[in-house]
Amino acid sequence: MYRSAALVFLLLCVGACSSDDESSPVAADPGAAKNPCQDGFALGDDGLCTEVAAADCGPGTMPEIGHAECQPVGWTGECPPGLVRDGWSCKDAVPTSCPATMREDIASGACVPVGDCNAPFPPASATMFVDPNGPVDATHFKTLTAAMNASPAGAVVAVEAGTYSEVLEVSFRPVTIIGRCAEKVIVASDGGPRAGLYLKDVTGATVRGLTISGFPGGILVESADSVVVEDVIVRNDTLAGAFVKMGSHLTMRRSKIANTTLGTTGHVGGGIVVYDGSTLALEDSTVTDNYFRNATVSGAGSRIDAKNVFFARNTALPASEPEGGIAVDSGGALTLSRSIVTDSVTSGVRAFGAGTTVDIDESIIRRAQGALKDDAGIAVFAFDNAAVTMRKSAVAEQPVVGVYAAKSAHVRIESSVVLGPKKDVHVEVGRGLQAVEGGTVDVHDTAFIGLPQSGIGLQQAGIGTFDRVYVRDTYPIRMQGASFNGFGMLVEESSKATITRSTFENNALAGIDVNQGAVATADGVLVRGTKEVASTGIGSALQVTTTGNLSATRSAFVRNVGTSAVVAGGTLALTDCSMRSTLLDKKSTFGHAISVFDEGHVELLRTSVSDNTGVGVVAAGGQAWVRNSTFARNKVAIHAQDGSSVVESDADAELTVGELRVSTDTRFVDNGARVGTGQIPIPKPPLQ
Repeated sequence: MYRSAALVFLLLCVGACSSDDESSPVAADPGAAKNPCQDGFALGDDGLCTEVAAADCGPGTMPEIGHAECQPVGWTGECPPGLVRDGWSCKDAVPTSCPATMREDIASGACVPVGDCNAPFPPASATMFVDPNGPVDATHFKTLTAAMNASPAGAVVAVEAGTYSEVLEVSFRPVTIIGRCAEKVIVASDGGPRAGLYLKDVTGATVRGLTISGFPGGILVESADSVVVEDVIVRNDTLAGAFVKMGSHLTMRRSKIANTTLGTTGHVGGGIVVYDGSTLALEDSTVTDNYFRNATVSGAGSRIDAKNVFFARNTALPASEPEGGIAVDSGGALTLSRSIVTDSVTSGVRAFGAGTTVDIDESIIRRAQGALKDDAGIAVFAFDNAAVTMRKSAVAEQPVVGVYAAKSAHVRIESSVVLGPKKDVHVEVGRGLQAVEGGTVDVHDTAFIGLPQSGIGLQQAGIGTFDRVYVRDTYPIRMQGASFNGFGMLVEESSKATITRSTFENNALAGIDVNQGAVATADGVLVRGTKEVASTGIGSALQVTTTGNLSATRSAFVRNVGTSAVVAGGTLALTDCSMRSTLLDKKSTFGHAISVFDEGHVELLRTSVSDNTGVGVVAAGGQAWVRNSTFARNKVAIHAQDGSSVVESDADAELTVGELRVSTDTRFVDNGARVGTGQIPIPKPPLQ
């Protein structure tokens, strides 16, 4: 397979070269002292600089160049109350659903009653009393309306068990209304057009211990400030469970909003709607099974602050407007803390519009349903200049994309984890993170684990910055009977990626793929153990094609399969790097470190290429410029075919077509052969 050296290189090597190379170690070279190892690399007995990194790491940790021990990554440390550590993430024990009079509670992981029907009643502070079976006098009433009409500011109204078919209106005078408990006090629709609980033009009112059911709007809050709703169930209403509007400020605790339906008018709102610069503080509550969306925040100054809230299962809308578990638009704001958003239609959290902000902290977003053609099946979807920040959170089991940034939206992810779907679940894409159409992502200390198709994708001028990112165990999806992709990171279509202190391990086909005019830079990056895809025979660390450009410094590419780098029509530059131990594919065909094809360009500076089972650098119509580098213990160090040729030269002039230029200070140690000629098997780019 490998024969004598190319003529031009043999003429230059007369008296200095042999078929089995010099046997003296690199350390004997007097110039070695001038090239100390870079940070994160150690000088071995063989004189080569090799990355320092842990061999194998468990959940919550990653190998990182410069650290002999596994380093923490992702959502680590103590989980919030009610969640437990489960491998890479914190896991909840919330039931799939609860009875109508109970709510899903994150902290306990159980169904809990809404309010306490066994608490002392009426409370000692009560001044007014409502009982459908009781007496009537100045402080006792049979209806809510009569009690409200008679209650002065500051009154405490105790409401006994019963069904009240009327609207409960609290306006102008701040009062406190306390029902026996939500299970036993039912405020039911009177058949009219008004909301069941109407809080208007009032400051400081409190409502507790009721169920609001069957109204065209469960709760309506207008021009109200510092109003509180606690231990309340809002269910089976139409249009919306709760409207908060006209600059109102509502706090809602230990409550449940569920089963809101479309109604006969065709207007939709969903579980919660907050707009007109209003705010809702939502705590220890459940919002589930509502039509259209579970929550909407719209307009500048409008805001929902949700803590320990369980959002689940919104219902699809047969119209073009996108649904979502939670939607935030037009300058609205959402903070999601220690909460869960699960099994939503279209998207878990959807943010769009300039000035729109979403902050997600210690939360789980999973299993949003839908198809790529509908921009659906996405856990966190940010577009049109919206901004999303996610900290110490998990995105899991997405059929299309975990986190998506588009049209100049910005997403920042810190100390989080994105987990792939279960292997028996059909996925259309399954990508962990994607930025397109000028969307930008800034990702720190985050893990992407077990994702189909690719862990991270930048397309259509997407921009990404990645520091201490761990992408592991991606796998191909099946399309038209063939495997497709499986990349750790895909950067294409004029996108830009900056990658530092990151690791790509055990991914499929290619660890990092850069193509179609995209540019990526990598520093302190480890790409290791990329898995072979049978249709190609390749599990490459790097692929650079179609005018893509990848520059790597202080990085290592280890134990990949077939070839560690494929360059065709793109540019790859490695400085102070190590590319070693490329393995044979299952058919024992390749094993090359770097394969450069037509219109491909490779530059190696102070880089070691060692212990590869095939060729260190093979040029097949492409160019390569090797300077002050080392080839050690490869079957063959360098090889040229298909119009490429080997030249030893220290010239700084541009490479000619097909030139593989090697500087005189490049070292060759214990290779099977320094140069091979003839035709050898090479992979066929691009790898897909």
